Parts: sequence; structure tokens; C-alpha cells
Amino acid sequence: YWMTDRGDFDMEMTDESLSEDVPESIEPPAQESDLPDEIKDAFAQSGNEESSATEEVKFDFAKVTLTELLSLYGMEELIALKIRELIEAGEIEKFEELAKYDFISDELMNIWAKSFH
Repeated sequence: YWMTDRGDFDMEMTDESLSEDVPESIEPPAQESDLPDEIKDAFAQSGNEESSATEEVKFDFAKVTLTELLSLYGMEELIALKIRELIEAGEIEKFEELAKYDFISDELMNIWAKSFH
């Protein structure tokens, strides 16, 4: 939603989002093409920055943090903890060594491989 007037308004908590839940001062654009140019430009710029930033991020597997592990697509907390335990115990030093463990699917291994150097 684009809000030209950012005045204070009350919104009540609801279980479902209905059109009457949105204050009258906020009107959704009928089509994306109806958005103001500044919104279209900001969206276009944010998309370019995000795609280039995500492509460049590579983690050092031996030094990867829990936060970095949890940022990976499909990573679960228990798996991230297990990976950190294996690294800290010296049982694995390279990402490829995770393949010998059965707690990670081959599909996720292929996706995550792009995130390590």
C-alpha cells in the first residue's frame, strides 16, 4: 500500500485481514503500474542490490557461524547446531565432508554448496 498521508490512525488487531480493516486513508493501487514513480524506482533498486549481494556472499566453512548457517535456504536450527558441533569437534573441515552424514538431503547440499568457498 502507498500512503500519501502518514498521519496517525488506529488499527485494531484482527484474525483475518479484510478490506474494512484498512483505514480509508490508505488505498491500494488498482494495478502495479498505478504506483508512484518513486516507489517503482526504489523497488527496482532494492531488487538489484539484493540479487548482487546474495550472489557474492560466500562463507568460510571452517569459520561459519550459527547465524550464517541459519541464513541458508532451508536450514533448520538443529542441523545448524549439529554442523557447528562437527566443526568444533574437528570431525569435518570442508563443506564436502558433510555428504557422509545422513541428516542433510542431497538437494540441500547442492543448494548450500554455492554458499561456501
